[in-house]
Amino acid sequence: MLSQVPHAFQQILSFEKMPTLCNAIPAFEAMTNTWKAHQEMHPETYDIVQEGLDKLEAYHERVDLVPAYILAMGAWFI
Repeated sequence: MLSQVPHAFQQILSFEKMPTLCNAIPAFEAMTNTWKAHQEMHPETYDIVQEGLDKLEAYHERVDLVPAYILAMGAWFI
């Protein structure tokens, strides 16, 4: 199951072979939530999963600095 999470994440962001920027932030949240749930269900993988979560968090922090993501989210809500 854990190995399928990044694949599903990539599929969401490359829907119909065209990147969908407005789905990036919700996809980050979904992937983060899925991995956190996995950590709770399988504590033996906690450290490995946490490394991935740390990378996601670092990238997510960078997203806040890019106005294109905010604009895409605004267009999605209109």
